[in-house]
Amino acid sequence: MATQYGLFCSFIEKNTQIPIKREKKFRTTIDNQDCFCIAVYEGERLFCKDNVQLGYYKLNHIRKAKKGEVIIKITFELNQKDCLILKMEEEGRRNIREVEVNRDKINDFDYIEGMVNNAKIKLEEDIERKKSIEIKSYITKMLNQLTINGENITTSKINKYKKWIEEHPNESLKVYNDKKNEIENELLSSQKK
Repeated sequence: MATQYGLFCSFIEKNTQIPIKREKKFRTTIDNQDCFCIAVYEGERLFCKDNVQLGYYKLNHIRKAKKGEVIIKITFELNQKDCLILKMEEEGRRNIREVEVNRDKINDFDYIEGMVNNAKIKLEEDIERKKSIEIKSYITKMLNQLTINGENITTSKINKYKKWIEEHPNESLKVYNDKKNEIENELLSSQKK
């Protein structure tokens, strides 16, 4: 399943004995969100774009509320017949959608073996890219949480770094780490003064 920044969230691992049922709960990510969308993938890589999309599904008419207040329970069930069932349910209401996910896109053994081998080859690259995204996310959260403290931290300094993040969406781990250290040195040290 796709999560923030295109990361691949695995529900059912390869070689899991079937039948199997797995559940996870998610919260809405914006105020007054009226639907919950889920893209379902199959594959071995850390990022969804590198895996095979099996489908895109929507749970409509969820209760409008503040960000994070509405909880959606996602259930994946892989039955004895190798059918993948997706169930999306809004907690506290009878708003449910259940679908059978078509897995015909991946039924060739050679294709699957190629996917697994490619994932092994690209593992280090994927891990570095994931760490890069995590650092970028940390920087963004840090900038959003900084309190503006009189003369020491100005809005323009914070906005300068926010603009840099927007203009550099796909930098390497080293570049983001260097920028994180620069921000901490400039903004956090001046906040303590």
